[in-house]
Amino acid sequence: MCRKVEEWRDIPGFDGFYQASDWGRIRSFYRNNGGNGNIPTRADRPHFLKRTFTKAHGKIGQAYVVLKRNGVRTPMTVGQAVASAFFGELPPGTVACHKDGDTANDCLWNLEIRDSLTQFRMYARNNFTKQNRTPVVKIDRNLLVIDAYPSIAAAARANGFRRGQMWKFCAMQIQFSVFAPDDCIYTYDDDAHIREAVRRAMAELDALGARYNDPGTERYYDLEPEETPELDGSAQWEDAPPLVGGGYCGY
Repeated sequence: MCRKVEEWRDIPGFDGFYQASDWGRIRSFYRNNGGNGNIPTRADRPHFLKRTFTKAHGKIGQAYVVLKRNGVRTPMTVGQAVASAFFGELPPGTVACHKDGDTANDCLWNLEIRDSLTQFRMYARNNFTKQNRTPVVKIDRNLLVIDAYPSIAAAARANGFRRGQMWKFCAMQIQFSVFAPDDCIYTYDDDAHIREAVRRAMAELDALGARYNDPGTERYYDLEPEETPELDGSAQWEDAPPLVGGGYCGY
């Protein structure tokens, strides 16, 4: 539960004009100077900002407020405002999340910082799977997850494939290689599909002697440095190893 004594701190970027408390409240000292070029001054007494809630899939979403600076209105979630005030400005690619899943509870104790990709995957699993949509992850050649999508259709649109093609990638119905033509892996965001996709990818990359990230230890395998052969004009095309990716999809 929140502390009995409310603590207030300035919101970074809006110092002196907007503050957030560990209770999850936002107050404003912002006051326009009427017709004086919209230049703000600091009011003597603050007023509390009213929270507005977003709606997503019929549910109440996060609370946000609108902050003003130099005549520019900046919407910001209350969670982000509280987290940045007490934890410092959030690093790029991170978001403030609610530990108990209650997006209306913006008390400081209920907030934590997560990378946005992890949060999106959790959100997709909790929302889209209930609508008969299966989230999709995109894995690069280093076997690292680099993106996530709420559905096959969304993954197809974002990466320039047809929906039927994306289904074959995710179901691993493509021939010759688990890698799609863009040299990435697409698979359903569940443990069984990800494990099988990574297992097949490791087998392909091992056959080529390629370097990749070990999903189990988060490090690169200790492979011997690759020697770069000198081309003397006698090399034959058939001696070259097959390329990963570009598997035939049957379309």
